[in-house]
Amino acid sequence: MKLLTELLIHQTKDANNWTNKLVNEIDPDKWFETPGVLESNIAWQLGHLTLSQYYYTVVLLTGPDKELAENISLKKYSGLFANGTRKNDIAAELSVDELKYNWKLMEEATVLVLDALNDPALIEGIIKMPKPHPFVKTKQDSVLWNIKHTMWHCGQIGTLKRVIDKPYEFGL
Repeated sequence: MKLLTELLIHQTKDANNWTNKLVNEIDPDKWFETPGVLESNIAWQLGHLTLSQYYYTVVLLTGPDKELAENISLKKYSGLFANGTRKNDIAAELSVDELKYNWKLMEEATVLVLDALNDPALIEGIIKMPKPHPFVKTKQDSVLWNIKHTMWHCGQIGTLKRVIDKPYEFGL
């Protein structure tokens, strides 16, 4: 049975679609602007989401994927996006096109991993890591956290968009 799994896939795609709606409307020249009031930028937000999605929807569910890690330059991403301390170094390391391409690879990899799960697998424990996760214990926890985390950053991206560009038009 895959009823819950299909719902989680739908919610993951929906959260990713919101991310795409927001970032794709922003001129690439503005991706590295870091307004003092927010101390973040669009490039960091998308890179951070790519890195965290790799961890929560690949590593914790199936283990590290060496090919994907190489394709998205995981080592570079870990250094730039694990926390916000190197947000001003991103432009020298990655282009907007690279950030978008790696995000797209991550979106596709996530759906493939989730599609391979069935509902009973969701209650299984996550892949054991050297340092146990403080609150993610099952595969379902990991996918749910990824969805929440993505939408949390959509809020930050929406606020950044308002400050550096214009508010998102919801079509209302």
